Amino acid sequence: MCDCEMPDVFDESKCKARKGHKCCECRSAISRGESYFILQGLWDGQWRNYKQCVNCNSIGHKYQNITHECYPLGDLIQELINSDFITNQKDDDDKPDLWETSEDWLLIENHNPLKLGLK
Repeated sequence: MCDCEMPDVFDESKCKARKGHKCCECRSAISRGESYFILQGLWDGQWRNYKQCVNCNSIGHKYQNITHECYPLGDLIQELINSDFITNQKDDDDKPDLWETSEDWLLIENHNPLKLGLK
């Protein structure tokens, strides 16, 4: 069962950026002319909009297809950590920046900052 709050109304649409944005999940830049997704909905009587890069949107849909669970928008990476899809190993300096995944569909593209992709 999903623990996140479900919206009363929800829409997801793909568009091209007319100006720069930031992905609500990985916080990477969405450049002008780049495709991205707008996820908008009505939560507790308030309209909210989230912008996701194509990569995070794909990872989010894959996660939902595998687990049959939702995730709080803006917290996809934390949800992957909580679900043990990705784990953090400490390096020699005891700094937590070595990420691992046992999922055959998930790729760690960068460790610090963490950047994920699909295989």
